[in-house]
Amino acid sequence: MLASPNFVKSVLLAFMMFSLSAIDLQAQVQRLKGKVVNGKTKEEVPFAHIYLSEMGTGAIAGLKGDFEVSFSKPLIGEVELRVSCLGFKDAEVTWKVSSGFLEISLEEELLDLEMVEIRPEDPVALLRAAAANIPKNYGTDSAFIQGYYKNSALLDNKILRYTEAFIDIIQYPYVLHDEEWDQVGDSIHVRQVRTMPTEYDDWKVHIMTPYENNTYQLFNRDVARDFTSSVQREMFISNYHFELEDRVSLEGRPAYKISLEPKRKHKYAIWTGHLYLDVETLAYVKIDFISTEKAFDKLKSQAAYIMVSNLYKFHYKTGEWREVIQFKLDGDKWILDEINSSKIFEISSKPRGLDHAPLVHSLHFKAESESPVPARYSKPILSNDIGRANTYFQENYSPEFWNAFDRSKGIETQDVYGFKDVSPDQKPYEFSRLDTLKGGLTPLRTSYDVGFYHLDVEVFPEEEVIAGSSLIRFKVMENTDKIQVDLYSKMQIDSILYRSKALDFSRDYDAVTVQFPGNLSKGSIEEIQVFFRGRPLDYDPNIPMYASFLWTRDENDHPWIQAICQGYGASGWWPNKDHLSDEPDSARISITHPSDLVSIGNGRKVEDKELGNGKSRTSWAVSYLINNYNLILYLGNYEALADKLKGVEGQIAFEMDLLEDHVAIGKKKMELVQPVLDSFEKYFGPYPFPRDGIRFVDAPHAMEHQSAVALGTEFFTEEERDWNEFTDENFAKGWIPAQLLLHEFAHEWWGNSLSCTDNAELWIHEGFATYAESLFLEDIYGYESGQVYLNSMRTEMNHKTPLVGKFGVNHVHYDIGDMYTKGALFLDALRKLASDDVWFAYLKELQSTFRHQSVSSQDLERLLSQRTGQDLSLLFHHYLHERELPKLEYYVKSQSGKTSLFYRLDKDLGEVKIPVTFHAATEKELRLYPNKEWQELSLEEGSAEGFEFLESSFLLEYSEVSPQR
Repeated sequence: MLASPNFVKSVLLAFMMFSLSAIDLQAQVQRLKGKVVNGKTKEEVPFAHIYLSEMGTGAIAGLKGDFEVSFSKPLIGEVELRVSCLGFKDAEVTWKVSSGFLEISLEEELLDLEMVEIRPEDPVALLRAAAANIPKNYGTDSAFIQGYYKNSALLDNKILRYTEAFIDIIQYPYVLHDEEWDQVGDSIHVRQVRTMPTEYDDWKVHIMTPYENNTYQLFNRDVARDFTSSVQREMFISNYHFELEDRVSLEGRPAYKISLEPKRKHKYAIWTGHLYLDVETLAYVKIDFISTEKAFDKLKSQAAYIMVSNLYKFHYKTGEWREVIQFKLDGDKWILDEINSSKIFEISSKPRGLDHAPLVHSLHFKAESESPVPARYSKPILSNDIGRANTYFQENYSPEFWNAFDRSKGIETQDVYGFKDVSPDQKPYEFSRLDTLKGGLTPLRTSYDVGFYHLDVEVFPEEEVIAGSSLIRFKVMENTDKIQVDLYSKMQIDSILYRSKALDFSRDYDAVTVQFPGNLSKGSIEEIQVFFRGRPLDYDPNIPMYASFLWTRDENDHPWIQAICQGYGASGWWPNKDHLSDEPDSARISITHPSDLVSIGNGRKVEDKELGNGKSRTSWAVSYLINNYNLILYLGNYEALADKLKGVEGQIAFEMDLLEDHVAIGKKKMELVQPVLDSFEKYFGPYPFPRDGIRFVDAPHAMEHQSAVALGTEFFTEEERDWNEFTDENFAKGWIPAQLLLHEFAHEWWGNSLSCTDNAELWIHEGFATYAESLFLEDIYGYESGQVYLNSMRTEMNHKTPLVGKFGVNHVHYDIGDMYTKGALFLDALRKLASDDVWFAYLKELQSTFRHQSVSSQDLERLLSQRTGQDLSLLFHHYLHERELPKLEYYVKSQSGKTSLFYRLDKDLGEVKIPVTFHAATEKELRLYPNKEWQELSLEEGSAEGFEFLESSFLLEYSEVSPQR
């Protein structure tokens, strides 16, 4: 599977820092267009409010100060406008209707005061002093804020998203956090909400523009709350140069005006602008930030953006982000008062007819009132999705309320509000008959064992359909007159032949029951040929592992096609017995395609023939067992680079297939493969498929396709790094190209050679492949570096589901991240229960014992229990079948002049010796072995202060509890 497991999640996080919404523009009879500027500097003024009182309508200026007011009533003569904007004096302007474009100049309300000596003069010292004052300035009690919220998005002047709401926010206390960011989010309750239907039915557009999808983006704007964490604060301070420019008047109070500019070579510094501190209280009262070019470059450099933008042909050309956040003084406390955020991007997308089209996101929040939390909100109400509003629209939409609201603004309510959900159907966690038919092992499946497939398929890139046949040769395991094969229900089966005669068949979802004319005898070798056609199951990034085919085009507009079917199964595009428990001994795939393209399959090329009429046929032979989701094809404008690699058992043919624009970078990337092969063979044993060679393919989506591994387009970036650039500081964050190579190549051992028998145990594939990444880094840089890499994954675990899922129901459609992170950390924990000699011998023994075979979690446990001499059954059961980690509970107790540490595990893991490292102020490093019973460790005087467990010493939760009696 793709090395970055939370694929959709990795896409959303890459874009979220650019959240925004659009201006409500309606096509009317007459329009007033203009711009608001600073009368002194002539700079554009964003977010100014323009209001035509006699017309009862108005507008808000955009990021460049531009505005447009639309109205239906014809006007002549002159019209009076009122203009207001935070930081400027209100103005009244007369507009002559016949004059056309109107430029409005505003006078700054920030008045320069007489300069005085400032102590301390260092702006960084001021920022840190303001942070120390946060509890006093913002309060340590929960606050209750009611306010108006609006976000919207326009793409090429069409509504992409639009939401207005009145919300209640229960804001948690401002308490300084010295170490980790361990706070919870605000509770948000929706009182009233309305939304406009989107004018885009293309869900891919919504995937590519996820900004401001929920109200929790308000929380991310609270700079004072961010600075309650010393980690957040110091990270911010270290990335910028600060200058104390002036003292100004802000809302009638003296304020320090501090400018900031990014430091060179600091990749997290993406802002320029000003931050204001109240002189008297040293409170953060306003920020006014504009993004730098680095912010947009950072977006476009994200691996997720590169991958998905190329898949969907949806590219961001330029972009700018403006953020203005204001606090106000209420009594003796400062509260969050107003947020205005605007982002303007230019989008190009040939399939959608967009060429530098404007994408405008804007967010506005204005607090109405602040008070103590009412009793009715004693329990948090988490409503975190009103950006889309589909969850709350029906329950919280009152036409009468919004009519009154519009009347108060002099606006006529439009009868356009509602919601149209364009997102694809989400697969429910509850399993359906489809899942049972795909995942169950009934006699219709266990009665035969597949030995060979010949998939003969023609690809029609322009029509995005395929057609062909699947020959299935099998051994009859039990007498039967019918068997089940599988094919996506929306693809057509033309016929099924057996001994040149057509068979009867019936279909139930993806399951195809094939009826033979009589009993097939146990032990006989039979074969059928299934003729099929249609459009395979399409790729859906909203559902993990839910795809069969990617139809896209490369940067030169050539078709670029990839089969990818882990999870849903190979039956998403071709007929087969689609269960991981049955792998064919060998296979052949023949691909008919346009002659101007190159097709690639698994194994060795055995045929390359011109057919005439602009078509070619290429055949590939696999000489080893292969699981069905690895039997695939690629089609594109490829060029092959061939070489040899040195394996422990001799030379291995090596090939890298590249798009024409990636040939130069591909030649450099080829040099990375030999050291990875050396390391993996050192730890796991010989490469499992030497006859079929080693091949990497330039593809839209990274996947472990056996002997034709897809590295994903993000691997072939122009950025080139050397292995020696890894340090404990940067490789723990992941080096995406290297991680893809390490992860997907490791699957040749873990997943392709040694395979699980059911999707419920897919953690075996993903956990071992992720763990292999750390072993390579350990091999190159040493044990501690590998541990830094592994322990960086601890915060990524979410414990939503157990590592082992449900059997018999094709269980893949859940949050898959823990299979990677928790799976790898579990393997590292197992290593710590054994000596390294035993552990690495165990890894090689797994590969030799189960080479080209299937394995279960129980098989893994039995072998390791034998080799360590410990019964690991309870430990395996808890880590694999329970959601939460075992917990180490502890407390310190002093009595009668004696201080002791008491500790235990909250779960019974048997007689296994769990090693936990403990540090105390006056003690050397100690190794403890907790179990289910309370144990006591006497501490020297003074050790009760500053003691800690080294949490990376074993995969546990660590929890201090109240002293036991």
